[in-house]
Amino acid sequence: MIRIISWNLSYIGEPMKKMETLQSIISKTINSQPYVICLQEVTEKTYSFFSKAKEFNNHIFSLNLREPGITEGQNRKLGCMIIISEELRFDNSFLINRSLFPERALVAEITYKEKPFQVICFHSLTGVGYKKAKSANFATIADYLNSRKGKPTVLCCDLNEPKIDHIDLKRNVYFNQGGDNGKYAELILNPNKIHDLRDSFRLWLEKNEQEFIKVKQRQESSEELEYSPLVLSHKVRKAYSKRYDYILVSPDFRVKSINYDYNTGIDGGSDHAILIGDYELN
Repeated sequence: MIRIISWNLSYIGEPMKKMETLQSIISKTINSQPYVICLQEVTEKTYSFFSKAKEFNNHIFSLNLREPGITEGQNRKLGCMIIISEELRFDNSFLINRSLFPERALVAEITYKEKPFQVICFHSLTGVGYKKAKSANFATIADYLNSRKGKPTVLCCDLNEPKIDHIDLKRNVYFNQGGDNGKYAELILNPNKIHDLRDSFRLWLEKNEQEFIKVKQRQESSEELEYSPLVLSHKVRKAYSKRYDYILVSPDFRVKSINYDYNTGIDGGSDHAILIGDYELN
């Protein structure tokens, strides 16, 4: 069993509070269960706090692999961080350099009990700010995931998608970025054989019929599907409910549980839920 935690920390808020929130979650891990933590929107200030904590000694940070240039602005100072417990081993780490913002596409090659797997921590660009660049970035990530078909892989990400998170995946609606009609976001979340990763929460719903029925009934009674996601992970402008955060896994990972802890994420100083998933690695 491996626990995977994914959290968009948000560049605002106090780093100490966020660190203490994660430390509390780790302290409750059962029977010294090994864990992987993927964090997005990690600033250099936040990293300076996290890197000094003993629980986070074993880590990689994307801004150490690509330092922001002096003229690149604040948006190039948001990195990704992957932390692993002592039971796991880092074999390699790198950025997906074909990505438009490589520091937001961090890859770690990890081994657990002689079983190698790969973890990708990815933070999408926003469609509001980047238009066609968001689509181009999705195309690059989809291409990389395609190269991983048949290999144990985990993708922890904030995708800023979809527009409508429907219980029937085929009825998902994605934002139209620069005329792409959501084509490239769909490559990630509705892969159509581009890659073999699947959404942990949807996999969990398939095994939990009562929860599936609850979500389905809630959506059927909703007058605004756009703001009625399968589960809440983020509120746009603190008002409009969305699910933008995901843990996607290859068939090598069997989902035992997945929790979107929105309240703890907000209380911890972010504006995103903390995702906590437990998996068996086949």
